[in-house]
Amino acid sequence: MKTRKKKLLLPTILAIGVMNAWSQGTELEKDYPKKLEKITTEAGEVYESVTVTKVTPSGIRIFHSTGVAGIPFEDLSKELQEKFGGFDPEEAEAYRSKQNALRRAASRQKKEAMEKSKAAENLEAKKRKFGVEILRVLPNGVVANILETRTKGVGSQRIGGGGGGTTITVVRSSKVIYLEGLSGVGETRRLGVIAAPDGTTFSYETPKKEIKTLDRWILLENLDEESKKDDPDRK
Repeated sequence: MKTRKKKLLLPTILAIGVMNAWSQGTELEKDYPKKLEKITTEAGEVYESVTVTKVTPSGIRIFHSTGVAGIPFEDLSKELQEKFGGFDPEEAEAYRSKQNALRRAASRQKKEAMEKSKAAENLEAKKRKFGVEILRVLPNGVVANILETRTKGVGSQRIGGGGGGTTITVVRSSKVIYLEGLSGVGETRRLGVIAAPDGTTFSYETPKKEIKTLDRWILLENLDEESKKDDPDRK
């Protein structure tokens, strides 16, 4: 019997807790009227067929016969203020300050998201596929030389004959860039990338204490990593 009581103890406590929470929620709902035929503000505005949807320390939110509205407690009569839990100016001010801060934060986040989206679209429009040779590894990217592919005729093809052939060589170009986002590679490594310039520059200090400024490119795809995925045996 003792064991059975212990098994029933937790469910009983949970049930009591749920009932208490339900009863408190019901009492809170009764703290203010949900339906009103009419609300007249201190400024003389009249709202008819009112349904109160929310009560905050700042005021009330309502549906009415012609739309929705928010009414600050200052615009309600003392009687209505009491019906909706009373009005504390300090509490209302603190609540409004918090809500304003939340709105500003949300606005900043929306602006940042739009800017990131626009930046991503710009990068997508400017992206290029090319090879690079790593010259120097930095914390958030690399200094790299853009590689060029050169085709050269050999044998009789060089002088306009029908024989011979071509040779293709990959050489360093005169263009050195800062490629942001590329990591896990060593100096002198050559690989293919898809990247785009973001329109800004990057400055860094060389071992000789010289300051170099390069165009900043953003890595969009490491083609070497993608080829490893396609060929699991490749290292």
